[in-house]
Amino acid sequence: MSETSPRPVRRSDEHYTPIASAYTTSAIHAQGADLARLVELAALPAGALVLDVGTGTGHTGLAFAAAGAKFVGLDMNTS
Repeated sequence: MSETSPRPVRRSDEHYTPIASAYTTSAIHAQGADLARLVELAALPAGALVLDVGTGTGHTGLAFAAAGAKFVGLDMNTS
């Protein structure tokens, strides 16, 4: 991350970059019961558009996509 990046972006990168791979490989984050419950509670129709802000590795958005939603994920962290 360049020194010209806004401070919140730098701080996010400083915090999450060292642990980013743990989120990617974490079974709890990828397949936790909370994801299924979140999709169930949202009760979105097939084809609904889900915006996942702070998506990280995208596990939440991917859970919605598996249920038939379209998913756009945004994250300011580059890792």
